[in-house]
Amino acid sequence: MKAVLKKIPPWIVYLFILFIVLLFLFSVFRHVFFKLNVDVSQHIPGSFYSNALSLGTSYDTMVASYLLLIPALAFFVSMFFNYNSLWFRRSFTFYFGLAFFIVLLACSADIPFYKFCHSRLSTAIVMWTDTPGIMLKFVLENSEYYPYLAVVFIGFLLSVFFLIFLQKKFLKNVFMQKYSVTKKITVFLCVSFLLLVGIRGGWRERPIAIRDAFVTNFPFVNLLPLNPVHSFFDSMEKINLNYLDNKAAINNARRYLNAQEHFDSPIARKISFSDSAIKPNIVLVLMESMSAEMTGLSSSGKSFTPNLDSLSKKSISFSRFYTCGMHTSNGLYGVLYSMPSVPGEHPISNMYTVNQHFTGIASVLKDNGYSTSFFCTHWEEFDNMGFFLRNNGFDNFFSAKEYKPDLSEGIFGVSDEVQYNFAFDKLNEFSKAGKPFFASMLTISTHEPQMLPRHTSFKPKSNDPFEQVYEYADWALGNFMRRCSQEKWYDNTIFVFVADHGCIYPSPYELPLPYHHSPFIIHAPWLIKEPKQLDKLAIQMDVFPTLMNFLRIPYTNNTMGVNLFTEERPYAFFCKDYLVGCLDKKNFLVIQKFGGESMYDYSNNSAENVLVRQDGRTPSSSGEQNKALRDSMKTYTYSMFQTAQWLLENKKLGKQ
Repeated sequence: MKAVLKKIPPWIVYLFILFIVLLFLFSVFRHVFFKLNVDVSQHIPGSFYSNALSLGTSYDTMVASYLLLIPALAFFVSMFFNYNSLWFRRSFTFYFGLAFFIVLLACSADIPFYKFCHSRLSTAIVMWTDTPGIMLKFVLENSEYYPYLAVVFIGFLLSVFFLIFLQKKFLKNVFMQKYSVTKKITVFLCVSFLLLVGIRGGWRERPIAIRDAFVTNFPFVNLLPLNPVHSFFDSMEKINLNYLDNKAAINNARRYLNAQEHFDSPIARKISFSDSAIKPNIVLVLMESMSAEMTGLSSSGKSFTPNLDSLSKKSISFSRFYTCGMHTSNGLYGVLYSMPSVPGEHPISNMYTVNQHFTGIASVLKDNGYSTSFFCTHWEEFDNMGFFLRNNGFDNFFSAKEYKPDLSEGIFGVSDEVQYNFAFDKLNEFSKAGKPFFASMLTISTHEPQMLPRHTSFKPKSNDPFEQVYEYADWALGNFMRRCSQEKWYDNTIFVFVADHGCIYPSPYELPLPYHHSPFIIHAPWLIKEPKQLDKLAIQMDVFPTLMNFLRIPYTNNTMGVNLFTEERPYAFFCKDYLVGCLDKKNFLVIQKFGGESMYDYSNNSAENVLVRQDGRTPSSSGEQNKALRDSMKTYTYSMFQTAQWLLENKKLGKQ
């Protein structure tokens, strides 16, 4: 055996060792990922996990083979020309050092990323790289990330020492031995063949792809085999929205929105009312991470928001309200400008949105004599928020610079109660200015990391830090509303409460509904004489047109929102980075980026994919009905997304 090994070029042994080490690293991280995230309550057969872990080796083989490709090519060239030098040998140590750092970083980040997003690592993790300082501080201020940072740091140091050892052991005299041309060609063909097989994920009919992992009815099992390095780079490819011809999609959207007039924008429609207009003040509170599961709408029956629940009973509220996405930027874009976030795009910081003006609640009210203001706790550069909102209807933007530095609770600024106190004083000022005001505020205290603020007198009831911050946010909101109710302008003000998005909460679906299902409450006791909860399907885009129903101010609606008092949505649709969701009052369709589809009976919290039986065949009893419903949902959803993208690209979303 030793004699055989001596005949193998040392650089092949070097690459083989690194290949095995990479497979070992990927396997260890996958098992850690499994142990930390598996939900034993789902009672998934153990064979499913075994098969998923086994399939993961194919994805790992593919990634490891790609990482070896460049060094292998370099060794081939050097072997043919008998080239060897110190810098040449060191370049491999540098290359693999960088490769190991990327692998350690991706695999470590993948675990908390899944806890937050319920998906494997994607480019969504670098969505805030336009403000790297804020992103870095967010990571460093969250102690939950410290173990992962330690793994990256220690793992990288160990890998450097290991690579230096391998360099001295196998590369010092790498090409001292002379090989015949025949042997060189043989080595080239053999290694190339092995790498080609590895890049395909093993000996397979076709190269392994993301879709090959989605073979069961269990989302976690489907995600388990994926390699985070592969999933990250795969997510760089834009999602294909071209399900329909654009002309057909636009015509569908016009029909869904009842757009019959002919404006420059195909979806614009004039809205008028038979009775006279009123101009009350409007205060719109965007509650950070306020999932319906934390309120009186919770499926568990447990609520942490008694003040919000009490307000809801005196208001008009909607029990089937969903957010457009899972990021704050999605919520701002949806609520304030009534447009859906196109999957995979940052809605207020991309090449299309930053170079045009939008219609929305702020600009329409501003044109009708309102002052418009936005309040947040963090720096205005975050998410491009300050520029975008000022550019689209807001006169005033109050951010971190308005508050004393010693009141800051961390990277995202002051607590909810400090913000509410500041906003309350401003609202009093606005009320004396002789014109109606529209004020929107974005709260923050329920954002991770979940910690109670230092500057507060609040005493929680729960012992769970996650629950405590929701109790606190509700307490701060209750205090704010009690103060407002004592002011004269209260009886001429409409208060609106919505979430920017939901929060992490147990869900059987790959696109967690608690991240989208959220409250929508319209509170104005002086105006609403018959409080009620409506069961209509609604999404964030509908907030603006629905509010205008109270004001009765004529306007041109050049958005995708509808008035929930006069119109119906057949479906609610939304996205989570690269996943698309659509639902009616019973069924929930999830569409993967690569085209995979699942549909569930979410009204019963069922995790069974009704489109495919576990044996892979279409269910016989209701298969055709389910497929017809799926097609109807897809047509509606993609018509809306494609039309939204077309409007953006052709700059048709301004005033008409």
